Amino acid sequence: MILDFYGTVVHKDGKIIANICKQIKENSKTEATLSEVGGFWWTESFLL
Repeated sequence: MILDFYGTVVHKDGKIIANICKQIKENSKTEATLSEVGGFWWTESFLL
C-alpha cells in the first residue's frame, strides 16, 4: 500500500490518473502530450 501526503491510498492508481490526463487533454486547448499533462500535475501536486 502506498499513501500520498494526504493519507490517501494511491497504489495502483495509474489507470485512473491516465484517464484523468486524457480527459484534461481532450477538454482543453492544450497541445501538450499526455505525458506532459501528467508531469505537470505531478509537479504541481508535489509543490503543495
